[in-house]
Order: sequence, then C-alpha cells, then structure tokens
Amino acid sequence: MCKIFGIVFMLICLAYGQDRKVTSGLNPGCAACNADTIVAYVRCEGPADTIHQIWDFSNHAPTFILALTSVNSTLNITWDGSSIRSFNFTENPKYSFAASMDKFIEYNDTDSNCKVNTSYPWKEYSFDMVSWTLNDSKFDSKEAMIVVSGKIHDRRFRNATIHLKTQYLPWTDAAEELPRLVHTANSSLVDIRLARLPTSYPAARYALRLALVSTDDVADTMRLERRKSLDDEHTPGVFEIDEILSPALHGRGAGGYVQFRPVGYTQPRRTVASSTLVHVADFDRISIPRHSTLRLFYGAAFDAVLAQTALVTFGDSGDGFYAKSNYTDWSWSLGCGAVPAESLSLAAVVVLAAGAGGAALLAVGGGAALLLRRRTHTRLH
Repeated sequence: MCKIFGIVFMLICLAYGQDRKVTSGLNPGCAACNADTIVAYVRCEGPADTIHQIWDFSNHAPTFILALTSVNSTLNITWDGSSIRSFNFTENPKYSFAASMDKFIEYNDTDSNCKVNTSYPWKEYSFDMVSWTLNDSKFDSKEAMIVVSGKIHDRRFRNATIHLKTQYLPWTDAAEELPRLVHTANSSLVDIRLARLPTSYPAARYALRLALVSTDDVADTMRLERRKSLDDEHTPGVFEIDEILSPALHGRGAGGYVQFRPVGYTQPRRTVASSTLVHVADFDRISIPRHSTLRLFYGAAFDAVLAQTALVTFGDSGDGFYAKSNYTDWSWSLGCGAVPAESLSLAAVVVLAAGAGGAALLAVGGGAALLLRRRTHTRLH
C-alpha cells in the first residue's frame, strides 16, 4: 500500500515539479521609467536551453516575444529615457516567435456567422489609441505575472475597459480558471477582456487581430489546426483544442504556437452557460509596423521573417450579438517548443490514486476476511 502511494507521489513530483529557473522583473535596467512604461522580462533557464520572454505594453499594442537561446545567453535591454532603444543578446537566438494584439474591429454580422464581411459596415481601431495602467504584478522564483487595464482614448469608448492578464508558471498543469488551458515551462497564459464597448450596428460584434511573427522563411505560412482532446475534464462540454503553429513545428519539431480552446465567455463568472464560440479567419501577410516593439526586436531582419495576421472573432448564431452582454473574455497561451499535449490534472491524479489505494485496501481486507472465515469453518468441523 505504501509503495502505491510512494509511486503516485513520485509521479506527481515529476509531473508538477518546476522545470526552469525563473528570473524576472519589470523595466529591467531602466532608471527613467515611470508608470507609463510596462515592460516585463522573464528569463526561463532550463537544463538544455533558455527562453527569454518579453511582455510589452509601453508601445500600446500588447506584445509578447519568446526567444530560444543556449543556456548561458543573456539579454540586455537598452533604454532611451523611458522608451526601449534596443534588445541585445550575447548570442543570436536559435528561434523566436511573437504575437501582438494590434487592432480590434467592430463589424456588422448581418449573416450571423461571426465572419468579418467587408461588404457590410465595419470599423477598425488600432491599439495605438490604448494606454495601459499596471494594476498588479508578481515576480519571484516561481511565477511572473502582470495585470493591466487599458483606457481607449476615444470619446465613443469613454466607458469601455480592456483588461489583460499575462502569467508564466514554470511547470506543467492546467490553469485555475476556465477554459483551464495547459501551461508549461515553455509558455505563458494570456487573458483578455473587452467590456462595455459601444456598438454602432444592430448586429455588431468585435474581433481581435493577432500579428504573428517567427524566424521562419518569409514565404512560408502559419497553420491553424484543430485536434480532439482526451475529454472535457478541463473545459466541460468542449472537446477541441485550436492551435496556430509556426512552420518550424512541421519541420524541426520545435517552433512557436498559440493554443486555445474554441470558447470565450460573455460574463465575468466563467461557466458553461456564459460560454460562446471562438473562430479564427485565414492568415494574411503583413509588414511589421515601423513604430512597434516587433520592429525594434527584429531590427534589420524585419523583412526576412515570417509575419502574418490572424483575425479572432467571438459569438454564435442567435446569441444576441455583442450588445446582449457587452462583455467578451478570451484566454490563450503562447509558447516556444513542442506543443503541450493534454494530460490528467493533479486533482484527477490524486482522485485516481485514492481510488487505487481504496481498491487495494478492499482487496486486502476482503482477502483477509475470506481467509479468516475459512480457518474458522475448518476449526468448527
């Protein structure tokens, strides 16, 4: 019996132990930074390599960059006052992958199919009109996390809020909140909330545009894949996982990815009843914007990397469109390396272990009772 629980405990330690050494902080090396500068740097050192993560909100468009290097490589961020001047590695990264939310789009979904049809009215807004305030942060050896809220500088959006949380946890497990995405030592979790946005059309919906960049061949393309999950333990009623994969994942086996379940939420309390669908349109090619953190990071190589956009929409036919709830909440993860496969959660492992232990006790107890009964029967006769 003790051996059973010992083996289970060992498996839990292996599965949920910390996989990378974390060094993180806000605005590293910046002496002149003020409250308007929000740049988080997370160094994730493993036994064979190091992943450098940059989360930037100071240049308006939320930008997340992951760079894979050798173990001992370091990154130095230089500053021009409170603005980033450059990113300097002690050696060139082996691979990098980045995602930036650069636009949000209001469109009239006349056909109620959650697709942006430019034949119908639509409006495009840049995140350049959004400024960010740091609400919460945590940087220690076990976690890096920031929470920001965005103010949209447009009179139409005076009551609107954009809330965003980014978190890095250096082990493999499912996130606490629905849709309980799997996080690993090679990825970060991102939650974005669009609340009280005004609507201009009777069938108005909002979409988010993701700008994706990777050090793959500029002529190649990202891929969107949907796969079935093991079960709906993590997200009740949802048996699919969507993944945007960089070309390197189809060649070298270790590239960049965005992973999410095709589900969002229309209420602050995430439940099955408040869930809605998430859709991704085809990829379009772009040039990296001149005044962006992505352009700073990739430097002179900006026109030699793969840069595409993915349009993410939310909703379902007959749901009353965005105005019914004035709220959209979506979670996704960004990672570098092999895409994580789903596994049983820690809670499920504990329950199974308890069940196995209980079954073992019943078997031992039943066997002992049967043996005692036989011996008593023998003595009586």
